Amino acid sequence: ITDRAVPSKDGPRADRDRDKFFDWLVGKWYDSAAPCGPWFVTRDEIEDPHQLQLRTRVNGDLRQDASTGEMVFSVPELVEWISRFVTLEPGDLIATGTPSGVGSARGVFLQPGDTVAVEISGIGVLKNPIHSAEE
Repeated sequence: ITDRAVPSKDGPRADRDRDKFFDWLVGKWYDSAAPCGPWFVTRDEIEDPHQLQLRTRVNGDLRQDASTGEMVFSVPELVEWISRFVTLEPGDLIATGTPSGVGSARGVFLQPGDTVAVEISGIGVLKNPIHSAEE
């Protein structure tokens, strides 16, 4: 979940070349922006992390359907690169990004009342209702 119009106390955010590198962080820092669970699996429970099917539905409509094998970087590559900058501990989560189908690319955004369901084969489905900030 990303707030694509992150408000700033200093006014609108200006685009800078160096910001593109960290775009995966911008708008993802809010308390409710990283829903997880209700299951976590350990390494021994997934035979091959690069052969999992990911499907995202909004109000039942399929928006994303891809395999983790299509990721730009493999899980070992991600862990190796990230561990250059931070100390990874057991239980840490790494957000790997998302396959094609995100709404912002099509000008479609989540609205209060929507329900987002993300399914990962062999693990389960995570469903979240979308609420306005005022709720």
